Amino acid sequence: MIYLLCLIKYLAKLFKMRSLSNDLKWRVIYYQLDGFSAKETASRLYISLTTVNKIRKIYRKWGCIIHPFKGYQGRRRIFNANDLNVLLIIYLIIINTFK
Repeated sequence: MIYLLCLIKYLAKLFKMRSLSNDLKWRVIYYQLDGFSAKETASRLYISLTTVNKIRKIYRKWGCIIHPFKGYQGRRRIFNANDLNVLLIIYLIIINTFK
């Protein structure tokens, strides 16, 4: 039982996309417009220098902070976080009915 709960939590973390907020991305651009270097921006916002350079590159190329043509690569995910929560509830109901 505990093993399954840990497995479901692990799968939920895998399917959760971790990305920077739009506010943080705009702060990178504002720092650039104020004349800060990429290294200073990275140290002030506690993000990597590579991330700062990627955000600046996207802004320079497209004029916005989100790449308009970037999509998800690979196979589409079968379960999202909500599906995993429903699966957990169903599992717990089944376990409780057979006790």
